[in-house]
Amino acid sequence: MLPDLSAPVTLLGSLFFAVSAFGLGWLIGRAHRALQRRDQLNHVEAIRQGMLRHAAADDHHHRARMGLTQGD
Repeated sequence: MLPDLSAPVTLLGSLFFAVSAFGLGWLIGRAHRALQRRDQLNHVEAIRQGMLRHAAADDHHHRARMGLTQGD
C-alpha cells in the first residue's frame, strides 16, 4: 500500500513558496537600496559641482573687483 504523500508534498510546497517569496522580497529590497544610494550619490555630486561653480564665479568676481584679472 502506498503512503499518503499529500501532506508532506503540501508542506514542502508551502515551504518552497515561503522561501521563494522571502528571497524575492530580499532581492527587490537590495535593488531598491542600491538605486537609492546611487541617486543620493548623484545628488551629492550635483550639489558639490554647483558649489564649486559658485565658488569659482565668486572668486572671479572678487579678483575682478581688486583688478587682479588678466583680461578674462
